[in-house]
Formats: sequence, C-alpha cells, structure tokens
Amino acid sequence: MQDRGKRNRKRIFPDERRRWLDKYEGGKSQSALAKETGRNIRTITTHVQRASDERERAIARTDLYRQAVTKHNKDLLAVLEGARQSLVVPHAELLTVLVHFPWDKAYMLPAGLEFQDGVLSLASVRSDEDQIRILELAREHLRRDKELWNGLDEWWSMLKEYADECLELGRRVGAKASEKLAVELTSREGSATGLEEGLHEGFVSWPCRLSIEAASGKVTNDHIDEIKVTDSQLRYGGDTIATLSSPEKRDAARAYFLELITTLPQDPSVRKVARQKRQLDSDARRLRRLIGDALLMGFVPGRCSVCKRVGL
Repeated sequence: MQDRGKRNRKRIFPDERRRWLDKYEGGKSQSALAKETGRNIRTITTHVQRASDERERAIARTDLYRQAVTKHNKDLLAVLEGARQSLVVPHAELLTVLVHFPWDKAYMLPAGLEFQDGVLSLASVRSDEDQIRILELAREHLRRDKELWNGLDEWWSMLKEYADECLELGRRVGAKASEKLAVELTSREGSATGLEEGLHEGFVSWPCRLSIEAASGKVTNDHIDEIKVTDSQLRYGGDTIATLSSPEKRDAARAYFLELITTLPQDPSVRKVARQKRQLDSDARRLRRLIGDALLMGFVPGRCSVCKRVGL
C-alpha cells in the first residue's frame, strides 16, 4: 500500500503542471515552487517545460483549425459566387450559328455551356474536379435550402433545353436558306472576313435574334432600310450577311432575308425559345438573390462530410 501511495504521489496531472507554469510565468522561481509543492526541483523544471510544450502544441492546433476553417469557408464562398455569376442566359445569336459555323476547338459559352465536335454539353460552373467537389460540399452545408439547390438543378436543365432549341432553330434556318437560294454557307473564317462567297453567319443569327425578340414582345428599331448592298456584299446591322457576285442571287438573298425576319417570329419553335428565355431570366434573378443572401453573411453555415472528418 505504501509503494502504491508513493507512485500516486509522483504522478503529476496536466492541470497541476499547468498551474505550476502559470505561477512560474507569474514570477515564482522553480525552487520556490519545489518548496511549496514538496517536489524535487528537477521534477518542477521538467513539468513546467512539459506544460509549456503542451500549451504551444494546443495553440498550434487551434491556429491550424482556424486556418482550415477560414480556407474552407473561403472556398465555399468562391464556388457559390461562381454559381451566381454563371446564371446568365447566353444570347440566342451565340447559339443559333454553332451548327453551321462551328469553332475548330471547344467553345465555351456563358453559364458553363460547351460546344465541341457538334455536341452541346453542360460543363456548368465547375472547371475541374476540385470545383465539382467544393460545390457538392456547399450543397451539404446548405442542405436545408431546398429552394436554392432544386432551383439551380432545374435552371441548368432548362438552360440545356433552351440551348438545344436554339441550335436546332439555327440549323433549320441555315439549311433552308442555303437550299432555297442554292447558295452555300461559308466557313466561320470566311464569315468573319466577309470575303468568302456564300451566306455568312449573320444570315442565320440576325433572323433568329430578331424573331426571338419579336416573339418576346421586344420592340426593335431594325428595319428594311438597314439592308445595304456594297459591291458583292449584303450588309445588315453592321455585319456582312452574304457575299454574292451574282446580282440576281443578291436580290434573291435580300428578299428571302426580309421574308425571314417577317415570318419567323410566328414559328412555334421561336415562341418556345422566347418563353424559355423569359423563364430562365426570371429564375436566374431569383436564384442570384438566394445565393447573394448566403454571400452577404460572409460565412457558410452548417457542416459537410469534410468538416466532420477533420473535426471542424
């Protein structure tokens, strides 16, 4: 029993050595502490140093946690800001020309749409796997905000449908114009310079744009007098829409272009695109406000699987 008592007497708990450290830092000498506690001065020295080391490690851990929380929150806020900025509906004229006037490489459109090798896909706001994962974690943090996440999922799905409709509209308009006028559509490069013989990008994009605007109820100032003939070129709205050496073909192209911008607004697919764009614009404003509320706090509440794993 006596040996056990001696062993218990020698055992020094963390709270006790922290008190020694406090007194030592308060000005009491180690010899005074030894006398006060009845401990060997070497024991006092060892445990005062040990308490100091333990405190430094605890401070370091706390600082690391603080840094981790700060970085994690910063990443979450950044990906939410990226999601908010992506809620922009691409203009129809960017989409309607992609089938007949494709880019040589992958072409990134607003809202994370990507067009490559004739296929339109939704890359969304995430540019790499890390961003994808961070957005998933943000969803975990804000899992109770069903309106936001369901709204974003529905918006991106509707955006893809809208973009596909625009592509199909442009494909149909371009193919029909080429067939009716017996004139080839130029390459994108030829369209950009306006020197290549044929129908250029604007011959597709302008009728699509104007018809969608008209179907949306937007009043436009564009009128017939804006179609200009310069040498072999037809110009409209500041763009060369066709380059045709034959006067007869130029006249036919001009007449058909006017017919398009007059009749296309009544096309059911044009009206559908106009409805989709109105809905997308309206929903985007609502979703931007919801994300903005979270960003205004400067802190993303809740926890995610990573928070739980590291004890945040």
